[in-house]
Amino acid sequence: MRDDDGGAARPFAAWRRLRDWLVPTGRWLLAGGWLALLLSLASVALRAYETPDRLDGFLHADAQYLPALFEDLFVRGGHLEDWALPPSPYFFPDLAIVAALRVVSASHH
Repeated sequence: MRDDDGGAARPFAAWRRLRDWLVPTGRWLLAGGWLALLLSLASVALRAYETPDRLDGFLHADAQYLPALFEDLFVRGGHLEDWALPPSPYFFPDLAIVAALRVVSASHH
């Protein structure tokens, strides 16, 4: 088998052509993902501006349960025995996400 230029066929030429086709496609997918994220955030911001009462779901006690638990146990040195936990707790992956956001934001109330 020979290349178009008359040289011996390279064993990975097909993979290189596939890579050359996929790389620009991947860039468009990444740009599309960022665009979707920005549009989603703009939609939430617009909704908050137009009807602030619809965002009350973020302030329910159920939404504040894990941040309060993390704050008490890991920041203030509380004990798990002091908490009345739900019958089916949802610690994973929610508590890990709360902990990561807490460390990244470094907000201390």
